[in-house]
Amino acid sequence: METTGIEQTEAVYTVSRLNNEVRFLLEDSFQTVWVEGEISNFIAPHSGHWYFSLKDAAAQVRCALFRGNQRKPGFTPKDGSHVLLKARVSLYANRGDYQLIVDDMEERGEGKLRRAYELLKKKLGAA
Repeated sequence: METTGIEQTEAVYTVSRLNNEVRFLLEDSFQTVWVEGEISNFIAPHSGHWYFSLKDAAAQVRCALFRGNQRKPGFTPKDGSHVLLKARVSLYANRGDYQLIVDDMEERGEGKLRRAYELLKKKLGAA
C-alpha cells in the first residue's frame, strides 16, 4: 500500500494499536469516578452481566456491570432508575466505544427523564 504525504519518521498505527493505547490512557487518567444519571436500554443477557446506558438531559454513556459485582447493589435496575455509579472509565477496543465499567451502584429512585416521559405519554394518550 502506498502512502502519500507521510514522512517515514511518523508512526502509522493500526486501528487495534490506536484503540489499545487510547484505552490505557483513559484507564490511567480516570482511576475511579462517581457518576449520577438515569438508566436506559438495560439488558441482562444469559452471561449474567448487565449492560445499559447512563444518561442525563444532554448526554449518555454505555455501561457494563459484570456478574461478580451484581450482589453489591442489592437491587435490579430497570429503565428509568436514577442511580449513582462508582466506575472505571475504559474503552471497548473492539468497537472503539468508551464506556464505564461499574464497580458499585446505588439506587436514587425514579429518574426525572422517566417521569417526564410517562407524563408526556399520559398526556398524548388523553388527547
